[in-house]
Amino acid sequence: MTELDSGRAEALRQARARWRAAEDRLFPVALVDPDGYRRLLSVVAALLQKLRASTTSFDHLLELDSHPAPLVASASVAAAGGAADRMALEAAFAVRDRELVAATERDRRTRTIAAARNAGATWVDLEGSWEAVCRTGTRHTEMHLASGRALVATVDPYSGEDAHRLELVLLDSDTGTPVETTDQDQRFADRATWLAEREQWRVQIERGSRQ
Repeated sequence: MTELDSGRAEALRQARARWRAAEDRLFPVALVDPDGYRRLLSVVAALLQKLRASTTSFDHLLELDSHPAPLVASASVAAAGGAADRMALEAAFAVRDRELVAATERDRRTRTIAAARNAGATWVDLEGSWEAVCRTGTRHTEMHLASGRALVATVDPYSGEDAHRLELVLLDSDTGTPVETTDQDQRFADRATWLAEREQWRVQIERGSRQ
């Protein structure tokens, strides 16, 4: 997917806020009007089916958001003139937007993995950076290219005790898509222990002794 210019990126940011707000308004309808809620869900489903078939970019999603009449007509649903139908329309946009975000991230990871493998690397950064997680307290995911085993290091300064964490997950070694979790999830109160354990986990993953 091509990147949006600054103006379109801001338009997408504003549209996302509106789409997600529509989703938030949709679900409470079930409590007061179950029949109406089921009708709205059927409208969302019909619109989403058309969006999946016709949109492969955020730019196209924005265009349809600005001019939804052809989409509504092709989905054979009632015109989105009322507030409820507009809510269903924007909820469908919210779902499709999340799907495109996920697809964009998969594409990014796939390219990053391929580049690291071509460069002869042993590990590849897929999320954040080790420098950032050490400096600011965030999340860093690095994958062992040969095995697909990923070491996730996290620092959460707001969690109280045991703010440092290590996790081992299994990813698809070509796309970085999660395959399965493991029972290896450990927290540390002491930063020095966390750093030492991370290095030990990396060595064990490379040797194949940490599964």
